[in-house]
Amino acid sequence: MAGFAVGQAIFGPLCDRFGRRPALLAGCVVFTVAAFGCGITSSIGSLVIWRFFQGIGAAAGPVISFAIVRDLFVGTAARKRFAYVGVVATLAPIIAPTLGGLISSWAGWRGVFYCLALGGLLVGAIIVLSLDRIDCPSRPASAIS
Repeated sequence: MAGFAVGQAIFGPLCDRFGRRPALLAGCVVFTVAAFGCGITSSIGSLVIWRFFQGIGAAAGPVISFAIVRDLFVGTAARKRFAYVGVVATLAPIIAPTLGGLISSWAGWRGVFYCLALGGLLVGAIIVLSLDRIDCPSRPASAIS
């Protein structure tokens, strides 16, 4: 939770400065590396540290998804997209523990983190292949020279 809170403060300004896609990819890389680190760790102390960084990387998605919707849609279309983001944000914490428990019973606790790392790789590939329209950060007119 602390990493997720810190990550929001990090990725909000980063996506405004460098663009949505690069910041989202950076968050995905941090999340994926940290998930793999959690899987290979040998102590509880390092697991806590890796989980902190995983939370930082995970924060990129929610923060930047709202910025992307704001950039691409207005009015009713924006409200509709915000509702979709809200549904995912509501369902994820409901589904994730059950899915994690199933993976853990099948592959052990480390398997959960390897699956998260694999998911991070897949999301990274989707970002690279499909988010080419949102490279430029939105800047106020006064910032454009």
